[in-house]
Amino acid sequence: MYRISRHASSTRRMAACLFTGLALTSASSAQNCDSQTLQEAQDQYKLGQFDDVTGTLTGCLDHFKTDDEKFTAYQVLARTYIAMDDLQQARKQIEGLLRIQPDYIPNRTSETETFANLVDDYKQSMEDHIADVLVTTANKRSQLSSDAPATIYVRTREQIVNRGYTTLLDLLEDIPEVEVQRNSISEFKNTVTLRGIAGSEKFIIMQNGVRITPPTGDPYSMGAQFSLANAKRVEIILGPASALYGADAFSGIINIITNDARDTKGGTVNTSYGQYATGDHSIVLGSHTRDLGFTVTAQVTHSQEPDYYNIYPESFSWYNDHYKPDGTVDINGNPEATPVSFDRSFEMPTRSYYLDAKANFGDFEIGALAMHERHSSSVSVDPRYSLYTKDAFIATQLQSGYARHVHTGKDDRWSLQSYISFCNTRMDPESNFINRFTGYEQGYKYQASQSQKIEEQWDYELTRNASVIAGFSIEDHSVLPKTADLPRAFNPKVPAAYQQIPYINTDTTDYLGNSLVIYQDFYYLHYQNYGTFAQLYNKWKWVELTVGGRFDYNTRFKSVFNPRMGLVVKPKDNLKLKLLYGQSFLAPSPWKAYSTYGSFQPVSDSLGQITGLESPFFHIPNPDLKPEKLQSLEGGVAFYKGKNFSAFADVYYNTISNLINIQSASTQTSFRGVSVTYAETANNEGVANTYGATFSGNYFLNLGEHRFNLYGSYSYSNGKIDGEPLVLSAMHTGKAGIDWTLGKWSASLRTLHRSASNSVLTKTSGDYYTSPAYTIYNLNARYALASQKHYELQLTLGIRNLTNVKYYNAAAGQDSFTITPQDPIRVCLGANLQFKP
Repeated sequence: MYRISRHASSTRRMAACLFTGLALTSASSAQNCDSQTLQEAQDQYKLGQFDDVTGTLTGCLDHFKTDDEKFTAYQVLARTYIAMDDLQQARKQIEGLLRIQPDYIPNRTSETETFANLVDDYKQSMEDHIADVLVTTANKRSQLSSDAPATIYVRTREQIVNRGYTTLLDLLEDIPEVEVQRNSISEFKNTVTLRGIAGSEKFIIMQNGVRITPPTGDPYSMGAQFSLANAKRVEIILGPASALYGADAFSGIINIITNDARDTKGGTVNTSYGQYATGDHSIVLGSHTRDLGFTVTAQVTHSQEPDYYNIYPESFSWYNDHYKPDGTVDINGNPEATPVSFDRSFEMPTRSYYLDAKANFGDFEIGALAMHERHSSSVSVDPRYSLYTKDAFIATQLQSGYARHVHTGKDDRWSLQSYISFCNTRMDPESNFINRFTGYEQGYKYQASQSQKIEEQWDYELTRNASVIAGFSIEDHSVLPKTADLPRAFNPKVPAAYQQIPYINTDTTDYLGNSLVIYQDFYYLHYQNYGTFAQLYNKWKWVELTVGGRFDYNTRFKSVFNPRMGLVVKPKDNLKLKLLYGQSFLAPSPWKAYSTYGSFQPVSDSLGQITGLESPFFHIPNPDLKPEKLQSLEGGVAFYKGKNFSAFADVYYNTISNLINIQSASTQTSFRGVSVTYAETANNEGVANTYGATFSGNYFLNLGEHRFNLYGSYSYSNGKIDGEPLVLSAMHTGKAGIDWTLGKWSASLRTLHRSASNSVLTKTSGDYYTSPAYTIYNLNARYALASQKHYELQLTLGIRNLTNVKYYNAAAGQDSFTITPQDPIRVCLGANLQFKP
C-alpha cells in the first residue's frame, strides 16, 4: 500500500549499529563468569580490594549459570558495599539474593551485624504490608506502590489466577476508578472510562514497558486480545503520565508485566468451555539455559455470544417483529425490504487471538507480539438501523516487536537502556457495516499504520538518596487513516489512488447519461515525534520528592511540554501522604482528524428522473486539530495496620482544555460539490472538569487453614463537559470481593454496583438517556485435582452475572440503543495443567 520512508529506514540502520555495538559489549562481559570468578571475588574481598570485587561481579550478575552462583555473588557484593559504607547498594544486593532464596536466614556468627540487620529489615518491610508491592511503571524505577508518585493499583499473579481473570478487560472491571461499559459502541465494542474520562485512546497499555496499543493514538477495540495468560502482575496508573511516556498517556497507564523464563520453568495449558459456544484456550511455555531464556504464550478465545433477541425482546422488537419474519428494516420510519438479501439468523460472533514470544540473552531482551480481535459491527445498534448478521463485522490486528539492552556501570550507580521497537496495525479489509448509512449493503472499512521508535534512557544515582532519569525518543509514523464506507473491499497491495473506489451510491449517471461518480478520498500521513525527558528523585528521612518534565515536538502539531511533581510524606511508619500534580496531552489521532463518513443518495425530478446527488449527512475531516491538554491535581493517603490491613483514599481534580468535540459544521453546506443537509466535524472547542474521590481497603485473615482476602472500594465521580454532565461514567460505584483458599480449594466472589450512567444520546428535551443502576456478582472457583512433582492439574469454574439479572450499560455510538443490553448468566468449566521439569 505504501512504503516506509527513507527516514524510517535510516532510523532502523542507526539502531542496528547501536545494538550491534552493545551486543559485542554484552557478549564480552558474559565471558569468564563462573565459579572461578566467584572465588576470585571472594579472595579480593578478604584482601580488602573492594573496588576490584564490584568490578569483577557487577558485570557477571546476569551471566552466572546457576541460582546458587548468583546468590553467592549478591552475598559477596552486599558484604563489600557494607565494608565500603554504601548501605543503599548493599540493600539492592540483599534484595537480589532474597529474590533467589526468599526464606534465607543469615548466620549471625559468620555475617556482620549490619548484614544480618539489613536482611531482617528488608524481609520485614516486605511482610509489613501485604498490599504494598514493588512497582516499576509510575517512575520507570523499582519502588513500593505506596512510595510511587501516582495513584496506582496492582494485581498480582495469585490474584489474577484466583479471580479467574484471563483478559485485561476482566481485570479492569474490578479496579476502583475504572469503568467498563461492555457492548456500548459498534466499532470498538467496549468503552473504558478512567476517572470520568472515556475512551480507549485516552490511556496507554504496555507489556513489559512496551506499548501494545496503536502508537498513532487511534482508538481501538478492547476485547479479549489483551491476554493475562502469562501475566506476573498488572500495574494500573491513574492520572496524567505524559511527563515520562509522552503522547496519549492522558488519563493513565496500564502495564502488564509478564513472567520470564525463570519464572515459568516449564509451562501451563489452560482451556475452558461454556455457554454460547464460548471457549478460552491458552498455553505458556518457558525454558532457560545459562545465558538464554525464552517464553512463548498463545491464547485463543471465541464465542457465538448470547441470543439477545430472546433475552431482551423489548429491545429487539424490530428484529423479532419485522426483520426476522420478512427481512424489512426501518427506512425513514417505514418498514422496507433490504436491497441485498442476507441470512436473517441472529449472529454476532466474537473471536480473538494473542501470540507473544520473548527471549533474554544476558543484558539483551527481544520480543514479538501479535493480537487480533473480531466482533460484530452491529453491537449496541438498534436493530431498526443495522443487521445482526455474521457478515457484518470489524476485525483489527496489531503486530509489534522490540529489542532492549541495559548496560550497567561497573560501580552499579548508573545504567543506560537502549530500546527500539516497531508496531504495525491494520483493519481487516473485509471489515464492514451493514446499516442505514451504507444503504443496508456492505460498507467496507480500512485503515493501517506503521510506526518505529528508538529510545535511550539514562539512570544515575547522584547520592544514596537521590537519582536522576533522562532520555530521548524518536518516532516515525506512516498512516492511512480510516476510510469512509467503501462499496468494495480495499486492496492493501494496490496504492489507494489507483483503486478508483467511489463513494457508495455515486457510481451512477443522471437521466442525460452524465456520470455522477465521486471517488473516495484517501489521506496518507507521514510524520515524526521527537521527545526528551528528565526526572529528579530525592529522598529525605520522611519525605520523597519527584520532579520532572518532557518536551515533545511533533511534525503535525508542533511542540508540547508536560511537567509533573510528586510529594510523598511519611509522618509515621504506617502512614503515607501524597500530593501530586501533572499535565498530559492527547495527540489528535489520524482517526479523529481524518474520519469521513456519511451517505449520498440520488435526487429525482417530478418525473422520477435522476438529476443529481444529495447528502442528508456527512462527517467532514479536520486536519488542523490540536492536542487535548489535561491538568491534574490529586492527593492521597495510605494507612497500614500490621501486615494484614490497609486502607487508601484519594481525591482528584482534572481540567481538560482543547477538548475535541463533534460539532455542526454550519458553514459547510456541501461536500465534494454535493449539497449536504447536515454536516459535522471535529473541533478543539471543548472544556471539561472531572473530579472525584475513592476509598478502598484490604484485609487478610487466616482462620486455621482458611485464608481470606477481603477487599472493597467506593468511588465518587462527577464533572462537566462544556457545561453538560459526564457521559459513560457513573457517579457512584462500589466494588467488593472475597478470596478464599483452603488446601486444594480456592474461590473468589466479586460484586460490582454502579449507579445510573449517561449515554451519549439525548432525548428531544435535551436530557441524556441513562442506564439504570445495577448490581452484579461474579464467581470463580478452582480445585487441585492432582499434584505431583512434575505437574499439577486443576479444575476451574467461572460464572459471570451469577444471579442472572437483566441490566444495561450506557450507549456510546450513533444509532445505538438508548441503553445497551448486557450479558445474562454465563458459565464456563475448564482445566489448568501446569508442568515443570
